[in-house]
Amino acid sequence: MLKENEKEKIQLEEQYRNEVRKSIPAPKSFFDRFDGPIKFFQFIAIALGIFATVWQYKLNSDNAQIAAAREYQKSFYQAQMSVYAEAVNEVSILSNVDADSTEYAQARKIFFQLFWGRMSIFEDKCVEAKMVEFQRLLIKFEQQDFRPISFNDSCSANICVYDTVTQETLRLAALRLAHQCRIYTLKTWLPESEQKNYNIVEEEPCKTN
Repeated sequence: MLKENEKEKIQLEEQYRNEVRKSIPAPKSFFDRFDGPIKFFQFIAIALGIFATVWQYKLNSDNAQIAAAREYQKSFYQAQMSVYAEAVNEVSILSNVDADSTEYAQARKIFFQLFWGRMSIFEDKCVEAKMVEFQRLLIKFEQQDFRPISFNDSCSANICVYDTVTQETLRLAALRLAHQCRIYTLKTWLPESEQKNYNIVEEEPCKTN
């Protein structure tokens, strides 16, 4: 028979062993060992997914804005080319038909509508200078003012001198306007590699006798 003090000693030892066992963590299973890293990578994947979504949205938004800007630019250039062509057509008529004809009167009306209206929206400074040049020559021609007149070219150092003003003078001014419209259109629409196939060199100073 065990004595009371021996029983108590055994109980204390058993309690101590139990406490020691409790303090030692149980070995983790295979899945428990990787649970932390898996959760970490899941968090990274979610964060990357959110970032990718936001980035794609921004990219799509930027692309939409670029596409809209290009579409607007395209429509502007198309309208510009149409107005340029109309102006060139009217000055061609004014410089070739009889000044007393109905065709001349109609072309004159359209020319001044363009001059004071739509051309002001689209013309660059070089085309504008040629429009002003033709307009001033047209008025001198109709007033039969044959005195010499000269123009400083705003796009070059050239000086255009007209010793007199006749319908032939108007034809030369009309050609200069058409040439300037062509230069602008080709430089706007064609890459440099294709521009060399066209005559886009600025014209020499004009002079009529």
